[in-house]
Amino acid sequence: MQGEFGQQHEPPRFALKLSGEITLDLLQRRDRLVKGLLSRNSLAALYGAPGSLKSFVALDLAYHVARGLPWSGREVEQGAVLYVAAEAPSSIEMRWLAHEETEQLPVGFIGDAPGMITREGIAGDAQQIVERARELEQRTVAKLALVIVDTLARTIAGGSENDSGDMTAAIRNLDYIKQQTEACVLLVHHTGKNQEAGLRGHSSLLAALDASLLFEKDVTLNPPAATVSVKKSKDGEDGYSFNLATKVVEVGLDAYGEQRTTLVIDHGLEVISDRRLAPTPNHLKMLELFSGIRRCSEGPVLISDFKKQWRTVPGATKDSRARQVKGRHFEDFLERCRLMPVGEGAIDYTNQPDF
Repeated sequence: MQGEFGQQHEPPRFALKLSGEITLDLLQRRDRLVKGLLSRNSLAALYGAPGSLKSFVALDLAYHVARGLPWSGREVEQGAVLYVAAEAPSSIEMRWLAHEETEQLPVGFIGDAPGMITREGIAGDAQQIVERARELEQRTVAKLALVIVDTLARTIAGGSENDSGDMTAAIRNLDYIKQQTEACVLLVHHTGKNQEAGLRGHSSLLAALDASLLFEKDVTLNPPAATVSVKKSKDGEDGYSFNLATKVVEVGLDAYGEQRTTLVIDHGLEVISDRRLAPTPNHLKMLELFSGIRRCSEGPVLISDFKKQWRTVPGATKDSRARQVKGRHFEDFLERCRLMPVGEGAIDYTNQPDF
């Protein structure tokens, strides 16, 4: 573009949209990936302690997106999937083979760890991921819908998850992949030593996410199950949990003639378990309040009285206290603390708590 006095000017980086140009056509965008959980053109995370079935679930998501099958009862928009197996790629490939009819699915794997740390600009490895994504689309004739990075930690090798500069750089490069592919970029990540603290690493990661799902392994079942808690959902509902069962599948004979097996998610099996999630510190404060009111009333506690008194308890913002006694947040409190609705608008113990 040539400007005044013959000077050359680059096209503007930022486009201006006037108020009258914003229309209800926005509602016609097909940006849903997994209804209520994941969207295209977003950054999300599956996280949990080591061995909490995260990679098994990530592969299951890839399978359902590639086939356009409902996932855990939720509608799925079909599309191609790029799986960046930055950790244990051979194990990822073996687990993938345990799924049925995968030969013709629009799924590609990268068995290496791309580097996502650059102090300035975009990493060459991020550009390489975008190029492989476009290659996948060309070879499968399918629009990319999902990029899985397993694990985030392996892409920050040489840096620190707790360093704001390193994490900001990683987010910048992951955002670049998201923007260039218009896919959901799903990170497989870990919790720290204190699981209640959430995602491991600098807080800028949580701020950058559109959705985050916490996984907790239930070892009381054989084979194990996973409890999935929706911790953050920018465009959907959060604060609730659901369960995923697994089953053992034979993959084939290895070089020693021994049968190799692995787990896959079993959506046809209902999870029945006595395991309950432990109360959070906030839940314990709420339970303490409930117990105090119950001692005074010598019986079930009116929900209206409990909510009114909870809003005056110090230690949290007004909005936070109000949110904790609404909808699924309140239901989660009742479930974790062994409470139940009784009579007309009251709650009481199902049995005495054992924590």
